[in-house]
Amino acid sequence: MSDVHRLVAEVGLGLALLAIALSVAFVVIGRRPGRLIVISLALVALAMVVAAGLGLILLVSGPGPHDPLHLLYGALSLVAIPATLVFAARRPARQQAAVTAIGMVVLALLVLRLFQTG
Repeated sequence: MSDVHRLVAEVGLGLALLAIALSVAFVVIGRRPGRLIVISLALVALAMVVAAGLGLILLVSGPGPHDPLHLLYGALSLVAIPATLVFAARRPARQQAAVTAIGMVVLALLVLRLFQTG
């Protein structure tokens, strides 16, 4: 089960990196990030929620993570996407894309930290 938990988190990290690339492309182009960004953020959120659910199952059924900070980073990673959407709302196109890129960088760093504390 922990292998599946890690695999889903890796997929989420890959999707977050894709969202960063798309956001940076929209910053360079100067256009409003359309449905493509929203879809990529939804996929990242789905992967993070599934990974968190699997992590909760592992926490209940086993000894838990090696480092208690893993739980904090997990919670913060779940908050990163809604926070990104809130901060990006009602901003000009370039700022929306930039805020999305920054939010996904923060998420990617949190997920990398999760791998280290797992």
